[in-house]
Amino acid sequence: MAVIIQPNQRGSRTFILISAASALAILAIGAYYLFFTPAPLIEAILPANLQSVADLSGLKFNPEEILQDEFFSSETPRRSVDLPVIGPNSLGKENPFAAL
Repeated sequence: MAVIIQPNQRGSRTFILISAASALAILAIGAYYLFFTPAPLIEAILPANLQSVADLSGLKFNPEEILQDEFFSSETPRRSVDLPVIGPNSLGKENPFAAL
């Protein structure tokens, strides 16, 4: 007659219970933050001086004033890059389905 010694199953049940309890806790915390906490409003995100749409509509933009500004006029112009002229024959076949 053979004697079979099995490990104690109590530890695996404890692990399953702790895992299930932690998963339920994570789901409960996620549901609480998703459904019951107040959402941040746009007024709380914007700076204090731009909280109103009326303030934004009152802003004036004058491109002439910006282009004539001393800071922008003191900049040296960047060197332009000359790209080679590409003809229609250098781009590939006119009809890509035509035979070679």
